Amino acid sequence: MGGLRKAMPYTFATFLIGSLSLSGVFPLAGFWSKDEILLDAWEHNPALWVVGTIVAFMTALYMFRAIFLTFFGTYRGGAEPEHTTSVSHGAKHHSGPHESPMAMVLPLVLLSIGAIFFGFFGLDGRFGNFVEGALDPSLREFHFHSDPVVLVASTVAALGGIAVAAAIYYAQRPASSVVRAKFGRFATVVEHLYYVNEIAEDILVRGVLLGIGRAAAAVDRYVIDGIVNGVGFATRLVGDGLRRSETGQLQANTSIYVVGVVVAVGTIFALSGGLLLRVGIDPMRLVP
Repeated sequence: MGGLRKAMPYTFATFLIGSLSLSGVFPLAGFWSKDEILLDAWEHNPALWVVGTIVAFMTALYMFRAIFLTFFGTYRGGAEPEHTTSVSHGAKHHSGPHESPMAMVLPLVLLSIGAIFFGFFGLDGRFGNFVEGALDPSLREFHFHSDPVVLVASTVAALGGIAVAAAIYYAQRPASSVVRAKFGRFATVVEHLYYVNEIAEDILVRGVLLGIGRAAAAVDRYVIDGIVNGVGFATRLVGDGLRRSETGQLQANTSIYVVGVVVAVGTIFALSGGLLLRVGIDPMRLVP
């Protein structure tokens, strides 16, 4: 938004402290935790240490970019703010940028105090003793140690990121538009977050997942529903046929009964009288 430093002094101060800690500036809490991570990488994987140091530089740069764009410069939040307040039903309504209420400022202040002082609790192992009950025994060794190379490199990375952010986004030397133009298409790729959202939405969601959904819908419609509807149709067809045979007329029922008796008697006569053998059919072969 720009220009909020004077309108929101407590938010600015606590945001600044948090940004310095996150950037790893001595002696804030973030410095100690970042130094331990980089030191471990330095001792076990120098390539990973290089990546971590670059990330420390980028962290300081983007955090102070947010500070300079939000709290410095001119207000860019729309219409010019009117620094007046009105009271309605016992509550104050601000028409422009203003400091947060105490319910929001107090947590920011408490977190800032922690960011300033809590890093020192790790120097003599007191913090380790405080939290060791919640950790696996293999993680309860808290012995602070450091390396001059790691200390210098991490500090230079943090201060360098802050300096670059100040040069580009505060002093405008060079301006951010000039820097962006230098990177050309790479800047476009970064602005689109390396096209991760496009890949996720267009390829995975609209392509793969939507295709799977359509295939599942087709199986549900033509296979599952087809079987269910086919069974229902066959049942109804058989029911219609049986219904037509049950006319309720005595003559029709008697005729069916006579036909059944004739067929049964004929079958018994054919099987017991040797009729099948005489025509060349062995009845035993008909039995599975």
